Amino acid sequence: MFSILAFLTLSGPLLLYTFGYRLSLSNFDIHKTGGVFIHTNPPGTDLAIGEVKQTTSYLTGNAFIQNLRPAPYTIRVSRKSYQSWEKTVDVEAQTVTELFPVLMPATPIITVLKTASSTGMRASPNASLLILYDTKKAKHIYELFDPNLHKTLPFADALSQSLIASVPPDAVWNWNASETGALIETSDNWIRLTRQDNVIRVRSLYRQTPLAHIVSKKPRLLAEDPRNVDSYFFLDGTNFARWNTKTNVAQQLLQSIGGFLVGDTYLILWDMQSGAPQITTFDATQPRPYATSSFPIITESKMREIGSYLLLASKDKTWLLSNSGKNPSQLSTNSSNLQNILHTDAYVLWWDNHTISIHWIVPEQQLPSFQKSQQETLYESNETIQNVMPYPEEHYLIIQEENTIYTLELDGRGGTRNKHILYKGNKPSFFAPPHKKILYVYDNGSLLAIELP
Repeated sequence: MFSILAFLTLSGPLLLYTFGYRLSLSNFDIHKTGGVFIHTNPPGTDLAIGEVKQTTSYLTGNAFIQNLRPAPYTIRVSRKSYQSWEKTVDVEAQTVTELFPVLMPATPIITVLKTASSTGMRASPNASLLILYDTKKAKHIYELFDPNLHKTLPFADALSQSLIASVPPDAVWNWNASETGALIETSDNWIRLTRQDNVIRVRSLYRQTPLAHIVSKKPRLLAEDPRNVDSYFFLDGTNFARWNTKTNVAQQLLQSIGGFLVGDTYLILWDMQSGAPQITTFDATQPRPYATSSFPIITESKMREIGSYLLLASKDKTWLLSNSGKNPSQLSTNSSNLQNILHTDAYVLWWDNHTISIHWIVPEQQLPSFQKSQQETLYESNETIQNVMPYPEEHYLIIQEENTIYTLELDGRGGTRNKHILYKGNKPSFFAPPHKKILYVYDNGSLLAIELP
């Protein structure tokens, strides 16, 4: 009996400690505690949590503060030559609160890549090409710059220069996976741009081609056939067809199609008769339902595949369809402009002049610890939002309001999202490649590369 009592006496405090209880020496009460795990970028930053002060690891950027009474805590992170970060979070009993602050340098490292007399910039999806454009009445001057080679790529011939001059800055560019080619849609034409041996060649696919004699209006949608560089799928009204540029033969495949998408080895067709998307072979045979859930009534659509989801934009609404049987989610936007809709593997993002919204597509159990809802309005601004992009490999965004580019964190706990200046200029335009810690900015005659933490 004595041994049992002795064991309980000695092991009791240890068990209480294991279950998150602590003894306060000031008033000798026993209470549950929580902790904070913080990972800072860059590492080696100073942090303060209440009266606790600590420096994150110079190697990993990590720090773990435990034995905190459950309460709201204001956490401050700072480092010399960086903009400070601050957030108030609730520390809960027997719970570790995770934080991942990214500090922006007070004076970022900026490299001038080249000078140019342009009015704006766009880029291929991974920024293998930075596209500078200068708008002069109905003609547009384009310069395609390779930031890896640090040189401007020449056009193959005068026809290429003439055709690219007809492309307005707001045209839709659809790039292939290797970024060696793009289909460019203008109001009255489809144009093909190819890069071969670091030379840019541009050709028309509709105007002044045999296709214009086959269909009376510019095809509403057009995409490459992955099996044949000379073959294209197109939609003439609701007639789905394939056209070969070598033989100039158009083959009708299906009718009553509201939209289509070309995958690696399959087609996704919006079948107007069934009111649902169908997956088929490249010959538009062997159809099977994309999903088993019910769908909205849509007669005309543009589609984009995002993992196991289908982003579907009709004339006035945008939907997110899952192939797992879930009911479709309507995004809180009335815009059908897919140019203002971006995505990562984790979320879909869209914005207008004053609002940024987000819809998380990962399962609920995989949501970041700071995220409690699948869809929300992320940010509202009194200024005009010019551009929004995901910050590479962090839970942040890069946004532009008027002439200033900021970082904005996705973590909205405590009712605030840290927002820090990255660049302020005259009339900048920017692009952030998804897997590279760099920001490309064109402003006031200079193409710049800004290093990101």
